[in-house]
Amino acid sequence: MPQAPAAIVGPAAARFVVPVERATAWRWSTPATAANALEYQWEVVLANGAGAEQPYQFGFSLFKHPEDTPGAGPLSALLSAGQATVWEPTSGGSMEAAAWGRVAVAAVGDSAVAITVTDPETLTRLFATRPVVAVVVTQSPGQVERRSKIAIAYTER
Repeated sequence: MPQAPAAIVGPAAARFVVPVERATAWRWSTPATAANALEYQWEVVLANGAGAEQPYQFGFSLFKHPEDTPGAGPLSALLSAGQATVWEPTSGGSMEAAAWGRVAVAAVGDSAVAITVTDPETLTRLFATRPVVAVVVTQSPGQVERRSKIAIAYTER
């Protein structure tokens, strides 16, 4: 399992790797989770050089909808059951899915989630100011939300 999250941004792609706790089988939409509750979250919040958060958050989340049936399986199945989204603020201060946002998530074995951005418009909006720090937000059933700052490495390739 990777020791810490990693972030690399280049001209054609951004990739964030978020370690996850290993599970024999992942379970989601369980009866113990309330309807419309956030069950899993592995997302990135960008911060500029001064540490202030920019208005974008992106990555993976799984909300338990009232009609969902319980599921179980490997990490890749859990990722298929949720959503990969770029969130932007509304004028009212809440967050909504950005119509222009394109992000992909994939399992890295059973120990990490890769969050990848290759869409040119999304790359430009998220990284035009070349933020040097990101905050990785993780949450899973039975655990409190955790936030950890990571440095973003930039490559010219």
